Amino acid sequence: MKVNTEHVNPQLARAAIAKATQRAAVYSDYIILHFRSTGNLAPGCDARDLIAWYEQNMPDELDKITRKK
Repeated sequence: MKVNTEHVNPQLARAAIAKATQRAAVYSDYIILHFRSTGNLAPGCDARDLIAWYEQNMPDELDKITRKK
């Protein structure tokens, strides 16, 4: 399956990574934020799309939650 970053909502992605403490949980945070804003659990993207979006647009922030403390 091909990655498609166009399905990621940038506003929700930024909000999800701002509160994330682990890379593994950022997609769950994104789904919760999407549900709260739309009432729909299906965000239209999968975890690979979201991580690819972060790698393209917010690599420093992704690195901060990826590094082990």
